[in-house]
Amino acid sequence: MDNQLTKEQKQQIVALYWGQNLLSYNGDSELYLVDRHNIDCNFLYLNLRPLSTITDEDALQVAFKYGLPEGCEAFKVYSQSPTSWVSVKYRRPYQEDELSLNEDGYKYFEEYITFSSLRDWQSQYLIQQGYAVPLFIAPNHPLNGKDAIQLGLAIEKETTL
Repeated sequence: MDNQLTKEQKQQIVALYWGQNLLSYNGDSELYLVDRHNIDCNFLYLNLRPLSTITDEDALQVAFKYGLPEGCEAFKVYSQSPTSWVSVKYRRPYQEDELSLNEDGYKYFEEYITFSSLRDWQSQYLIQQGYAVPLFIAPNHPLNGKDAIQLGLAIEKETTL
């Protein structure tokens, strides 16, 4: 599949993840960590986490650009595997001027994040955390929306080293 990417496109994708671990295979087909200052291997791979392994903390960061709304607390974070969406449920106490509809005194909210339509700041945060996010390669490119793992440019972090 990665033969549809040019050398420059591959370099641009790897550059997005600058600072993440790079891996290569030795002669015995075992992975090893590559020294960034001596990159002369033919086969390099990023070591990334799939979005299906997103942590609650990272999901909260992606759901709320500036943190939870004031006075709110998150109480449930869940995702739909493999990599389609995550949901954050949160609540806040009812304000004095609001009619309380729940006996527990909380007003409930839910925020959905669809991984296929991440905003720029959400993608950038997830890239910095080492997640393989859906990528834009070029207008009308057949591989748009694939992540670096699907493109063969990365290996899942759980399966290595």
